[in-house]
Amino acid sequence: MKSINFKSIISLFSAFLILTSCSTFEVPFAQNPLPCNVDYSNHPKNAQWSQLIKEVALKNNAPGIVMLIEKQSQLWQGAYGKAHLESNQAVSVCHQFRIASITKTFTAAMIMKLVEQGQLNLNQTIKELLPELSPEIKYADKMTLTHLLNHTSGMYSLGSGNTKLSLWVANSPEKFAKYDPYWQLKEFVFAFKPYSEPGKLWSYNNANYVLLGLILEKISGKKYANLLNEIILTPAQMTSTSLLESEDRSKLASGYTNYMRQGILFNSYRYDQYAYESPYGGIYSNAEDLLKFAKFLFKSNFLTENTRQKMLDWAKLPDCPNGNCEYGLGIELWRFKGSDGFGHGGAFEGYNSTMLYFPNKDTFLVFLTNRGAIPKDFFEEFLKD
Repeated sequence: MKSINFKSIISLFSAFLILTSCSTFEVPFAQNPLPCNVDYSNHPKNAQWSQLIKEVALKNNAPGIVMLIEKQSQLWQGAYGKAHLESNQAVSVCHQFRIASITKTFTAAMIMKLVEQGQLNLNQTIKELLPELSPEIKYADKMTLTHLLNHTSGMYSLGSGNTKLSLWVANSPEKFAKYDPYWQLKEFVFAFKPYSEPGKLWSYNNANYVLLGLILEKISGKKYANLLNEIILTPAQMTSTSLLESEDRSKLASGYTNYMRQGILFNSYRYDQYAYESPYGGIYSNAEDLLKFAKFLFKSNFLTENTRQKMLDWAKLPDCPNGNCEYGLGIELWRFKGSDGFGHGGAFEGYNSTMLYFPNKDTFLVFLTNRGAIPKDFFEEFLKD
């Protein structure tokens, strides 16, 4: 079976939304100015990099962009455009964005912490860990934590390619306002034939991380949000990161999508709810907090070096390019000229995000925008010495 590579994630359901997005959307939350007294005008690259993010925003019709680069401990942040088109509010480096699938790296990091603590084992199967769900999951006795973490479970996709999910989100978005993992799995995953046996195919799949979230809660006896605060947010001193649902949204930039494919941007909030609070896409954050997380994950003693190396063990299958699927345990491999980046990207209706660490350059990069599908080739300019 041919490998399914969804690394360059496209819109999950835009084709269906053309029929449902012809009216003006109401504003979902307050759009007040956000005080942000951060000044990087003295940085030697400030003028050049500020111009770069302006150009990519204008070229791609992106309302707002935030960019962060830290090279050898020298930090720069820049912002261009609008956080809210309806109220003409400027975007700032302090604004929060939905980070979509970067959430998966948070989930994977928590799993690996429990592995280090001896509460989990990467070879444990779903049948052992979630016996109540195993009758619903074909190959539950063969599907391990590793298969979930590196997207080689073979399960049917909860995401790109799932037509039933696309139609539900387009026509009944309110059904997803409260995250219900069991309903999402039963309705959109378990009812379909899996792609393959575990370990035979690499296929990017949100369903893997739904199961990982359930495992975290079962093993710890705590809610995912509480565990997130305890294991990562509090020790990493991340004060601008949380799960999206009941939290304050006053610092959240609105997301926008070109549903009609005619350059007209619509506020996408009605159609981004299916990942609220989820362990695969529910976190929102800002650039500086994502830098804190990347440092916490890659450069602190949060995990041992041995555990970090396990997370960087890329899935290798014959059908992947050169046999390397470029995905480890919740971490993606991004190849650039002369440098490899470790981290994750996220794409969602109205949002696009990237968080990368380049060890050979001692460089961190965070990119956030409130418009999906922004090309990443301009990152090369920020990586130049």
